[in-house]
Amino acid sequence: MSETLRSLAQRPSPIENVVVVGASEGDLPAGGDFPEGWKFLLSPEKGLTIQRNFGVQHLPRASEFVVFLDDDMEVSTCSLMKSGKY
Repeated sequence: MSETLRSLAQRPSPIENVVVVGASEGDLPAGGDFPEGWKFLLSPEKGLTIQRNFGVQHLPRASEFVVFLDDDMEVSTCSLMKSGKY
């Protein structure tokens, strides 16, 4: 997961609202220099859909879109640019 989060944090256009949801403490990064405003939360229950819904509930209401990533992905600069937002 650390590589995925680093690839997001190192984008030229910072992503302001990132919510990372883990099923246990071991799923979340043990530390790191992540942008202000990023949230790291523990889901009340395990399960992909439960964790995603829990994360969505913690996004700002003004969020325009949501992208779900797996913990083994590296986000290239152009992959989110193709979404039309960046």
